[in-house]
Amino acid sequence: MIKIFCLFIGGIFLLPMHAFAEKVTLRYHSFLPLQHSSNSQFVQPWGERLKEESNGELIVEIYPAMQLGGKPPQLVDQVRDGVVDIIWTVAGYTPGRFPRLEVFDLPFMASTALATSQASQEFAETVAREDLKEYNIDVNDPFDNNLTTRKDVFYSLCKSIIGQQISVAAANSVFLKFNSACRSKINPKVVNSIAPSKLKKCGLSRQKIRGIKELAKKYLNKKFNPKLINKMNDEEAIQYLSELRQIGRWSAEMILLFTYNRPNIWPVQDIGLLRAISNNYKKKYFPPKDFVNKLNKKFSPYCSVATWYLWRSIDNEPIQY
Repeated sequence: MIKIFCLFIGGIFLLPMHAFAEKVTLRYHSFLPLQHSSNSQFVQPWGERLKEESNGELIVEIYPAMQLGGKPPQLVDQVRDGVVDIIWTVAGYTPGRFPRLEVFDLPFMASTALATSQASQEFAETVAREDLKEYNIDVNDPFDNNLTTRKDVFYSLCKSIIGQQISVAAANSVFLKFNSACRSKINPKVVNSIAPSKLKKCGLSRQKIRGIKELAKKYLNKKFNPKLINKMNDEEAIQYLSELRQIGRWSAEMILLFTYNRPNIWPVQDIGLLRAISNNYKKKYFPPKDFVNKLNKKFSPYCSVATWYLWRSIDNEPIQY
């Protein structure tokens, strides 16, 4: 879930807030050059202080001047989609998306830096709440952890395919380039129009390109209808999703858990879940199959909730597809 941490004169500073239990690296992306005062006098010292006070457990990597790709208006989508962790942007860069917050971009609105920053923060928590609602931004409780869904099955399927068999860091890097190639409009029509050579430059393998392209065509030809899944039970939905190229049982379960928020998904092929079971129940890795099945019965019909908590017990970083 994206949280708004602070609002500053001429900019919005967005980051996801978590309770950190182990070393975490946060990627900060900005359109401003490194020498700009916002970076040199605020973000850099802030990052250094975080590192010092967390004994090295919180690291901020600074990427100024759009070094990670894209254009300034795409920054909001990058942090919303989890491609980066922190951004510095301006409400006016995305006209109409934050209409109430744009008032602070008007001439002569600012007095002192302190007064205007305090006013903009209060404004975001009250009058401008509606601007932030669409983006799952919570301006009040930065430590609230909720399982949310973007309700975009095509987007989630693309992200699932891209992230297969590579590290989280590599997946985020490839997805950032893919998102940029789609101009932050990841939908079947746009993806279908992109040349395979362009997708290859994003870092996608031949198999993943084929999977994503076929997915887009099935959407456009109405050979795949995600609305039908709402009428299926979990097993029927898994089988239906698994008919798609590059989507196996594990990917289908992730889609049901994260995108459809199905309450009773127990992904026994998930390495993270098996590690969490081993850690929490003092079992060897891999935990015995009969014990995993026993937990399945114990947690049913809320296995998704149990899975979420077990994941978070070994990794405090929220996941979203």
